[in-house]
Amino acid sequence: MTDKNAYVQKMHAKIDQVDAQIDLLQAKLLDSAADAQIEYQDQLETLKKHRTAARSKLSELEAASQDAWKDIQAGMESAWDTMNSAVSEAKKHFK
Repeated sequence: MTDKNAYVQKMHAKIDQVDAQIDLLQAKLLDSAADAQIEYQDQLETLKKHRTAARSKLSELEAASQDAWKDIQAGMESAWDTMNSAVSEAKKHFK
């Protein structure tokens, strides 16, 4: 397995974990009071937007040649960091 393939698999797993966290937060949203649901929904929408951006960057990485993927890796790391921060922020609001 190449470094690229291992990295792509690792990032897919991380994004799958975020999907599970989004599902959990979505369930909490449905159980929250009506006035809190608007704020929670905004947090979830931001989180989903960042997840979409990370998936897009991962697709770009997968399509990159063996020689070029390292150049895209920095963008993937940035997208991951942004999404991970959004997850942390959303969890704070859902407590």
